[in-house]
Amino acid sequence: MTYSVQALTFKEPTEAEVKLTPTLAATIHDLNKKRREQFFHLCVIAYGLRRRNLEKAKGDRRGGNAKGEKYKKAFQDWYAKNKIEEAYGTLPNFTLYAMAGRLLTYIRWQVGAQYIDRLPMSLTALYELSKVLSEKGGKVTPQSKKSLTQLLHKK
Repeated sequence: MTYSVQALTFKEPTEAEVKLTPTLAATIHDLNKKRREQFFHLCVIAYGLRRRNLEKAKGDRRGGNAKGEKYKKAFQDWYAKNKIEEAYGTLPNFTLYAMAGRLLTYIRWQVGAQYIDRLPMSLTALYELSKVLSEKGGKVTPQSKKSLTQLLHKK
């Protein structure tokens, strides 16, 4: 009897449930694949939300990014009302997810789907890679694309 993923009980698995079998290995790989896909979904959604909910900051209220943009008030209100911070954390942390989502989207459609599996599953690592992709202001340059591709080829 291999460990069951039907209901999480938080009970220590029995010896039989963690017997070193191909079935247990497949269960572990399946759980990891789902975790990775769900994490990447959160990043891509954040990227879409960010792109559609930024506006030029007015007056003394300069935005926090290189383009002087900030999140729209309607988005901030929605974020708070729907407790989105439970998924992403604070708005600055949400931005990390969004930049990771930008990286994922760029790699998938501009570099190649085969490189997605080479990416780390750490928010911080994806964010740092996203900084390699674009220089200040969000522009992708031939040099930044080359640098990112070289990093992906090393794995």
